[in-house]
Amino acid sequence: MVRRTSDRGWTRDRPPKNRLLEAVRDVPEVAHPALDLLVGRLRDQEEKIDLATGRITAAQRTDLLARRLATIPGPGPIASAALAATTPDVAVFRSACGYTA
Repeated sequence: MVRRTSDRGWTRDRPPKNRLLEAVRDVPEVAHPALDLLVGRLRDQEEKIDLATGRITAAQRTDLLARRLATIPGPGPIASAALAATTPDVAVFRSACGYTA
């Protein structure tokens, strides 16, 4: 289950891998090899996500706008980096109202 925290953005209560491992207990033994493959893929994906998260967080720390956005309660490093990467130069807008539109 995903929940929002006040200062770190979004977090998960339990990783999906743990829920999968808990569900495996009631599965017949013959299905375990297939489930082992799924768990292996899930672990690989988690490693890739962790690597990407680390790279994004490192890039966020070097970007002034992303660092400023990260000081707002709610968005974490990934959300602030994404917003900074997709936000056009605010100087092209006449006012803040033009930016928000």
